[in-house]
Amino acid sequence: MIGEEATLAAGVLMRPVTPDDAHALARAHRRNRDHLAPWDPDRPDAFFTTEGQAERIQGQLAEAAAGRAVQWVFVDGGEIVGHAALSNIVLGPARSAILGYWTDAEHTGRGLASAATRHACEVADTRLGSVVKCHAHIRSDARVTAAS
Repeated sequence: MIGEEATLAAGVLMRPVTPDDAHALARAHRRNRDHLAPWDPDRPDAFFTTEGQAERIQGQLAEAAAGRAVQWVFVDGGEIVGHAALSNIVLGPARSAILGYWTDAEHTGRGLASAATRHACEVADTRLGSVVKCHAHIRSDARVTAAS
């Protein structure tokens, strides 16, 4: 698996997503529904359930097995407090991937997104042989990519 673990900050681990994360991810998404609303698409209510997250994780793991994505969660004391992904991985001459992430509202400003971006880009560079270019679309993302 190319999604190695990394310590993002004291007590916060970035690790590959597993099927056992469904319940904690559902809790995290419910807790951060308003916080993430400006960036997230409209989500059906099922998305915020354990079953909805279990189905989503199954799809993510299938994409990972096919080499098209890598998904991580940020874990602090057993709670999921963020997520990062390299998706739409393209190998060959035009190597590329899209980096996406979110951080729990109560954990912003701690450098988690910057550390996760550095780790994901390192994984892309060393394991996929690609360079991930990050484009900032909002002010907080500009700080993250500048710190990476």
